[in-house]
Amino acid sequence: MTSSKLCLGILLATACCWPRASLAQTDPKASADEHFRRGVEFFRDRRFGDAGTEFEEAYRLSPAYVVLYNIGQVNAALGRSVEAVDAYEKYLKQGAAQISPERTQEVQNELAKQRDRIGTVALRSTPEGAEIRMDGKWIGKTPLARPVRATIGRHTFDAFLSGYAPQIYEIEVVGKAERPLEITFTVDPAVTEKEAEAKAAEARAAEARAQAAAMTGRPAPAPVVTVLQLPRADSGGGVAGTSPSGGRESAASARSSINWQRTIGYVVAIGGLGTATIGGIIAYQGANKSHDASDRLAQAKTNMDYDLALPDFQDGKSRNRIGWIVAGIGGATLIGGIILIATAPDHVTSGVALGLVPTMTPGSRGLSLLARY
Repeated sequence: MTSSKLCLGILLATACCWPRASLAQTDPKASADEHFRRGVEFFRDRRFGDAGTEFEEAYRLSPAYVVLYNIGQVNAALGRSVEAVDAYEKYLKQGAAQISPERTQEVQNELAKQRDRIGTVALRSTPEGAEIRMDGKWIGKTPLARPVRATIGRHTFDAFLSGYAPQIYEIEVVGKAERPLEITFTVDPAVTEKEAEAKAAEARAAEARAQAAAMTGRPAPAPVVTVLQLPRADSGGGVAGTSPSGGRESAASARSSINWQRTIGYVVAIGGLGTATIGGIIAYQGANKSHDASDRLAQAKTNMDYDLALPDFQDGKSRNRIGWIVAGIGGATLIGGIILIATAPDHVTSGVALGLVPTMTPGSRGLSLLARY
């Protein structure tokens, strides 16, 4: 008799021992009986995944120890040695003296085979407190109480910690051996930029509050007045030392220069404002996308969920960086346009162009921004 026929015979024998539903039984027991029988049929058809689902549901509804043997058989057939060992050990513990010596010896032999196919991974993270998943299944948070057991073969470990970029490792597990795994987190640029922006905003607010408190406690300083002395005009209406015609030509030239500078300043400022706005929108959308994807990564329960969320996370981070770059370029352009507008002469008097010239001077309270004509 082959091993597959032997397993099938044992399952059918176990099915015969399973108590049938009667009128006096409650609904959960009747439902458990139905799940168990479907599991036996699936195992007969070598649909081990479906059989395992049915056996697990039967045990959940009515935790009879005999079902644990079937669960162990299914996990062994699927190559899941850790789950098979857990089921067999619970079967022997709960069945105890009710299990025949022959069946006990059979389970002990199978346990020895499955344990040879199990290794461990000693996992640590810096900093601690990271959520760990193995092959999409949640394991726990670091520091872990004991090394992680895994069936021989390649396994994927995902680590997530708020404020840091997710870490992904692949480990080849060897039977009856322990593999170390050190996880070191790197700072997430998107989170760092957001924290820096929040700190800068807090600093600006604190400075504004300090200035307001200082102003309420003392009188406002007298405004700085700059007196402009213009040359006296001669009887011809021009500037002393120049002819009337020369004064008119100079004034016309100055007006033309004023108009062009101011026009260019407005165009540059508007373009810079639009560019900065677009960049801010892109950065905001990228940050939201990366944060949403990060939450999806942290909550992923399967490899498929993780694979779907990871491209969105990386794309969101990229869009956030691009948005900040575009916003910075737009801000610089906006400042350039404002400078052009502010330094353009306001009007012309007697051939002399009057304009606003900004200056900065140091003082006891920092730099003072003034202007002169």
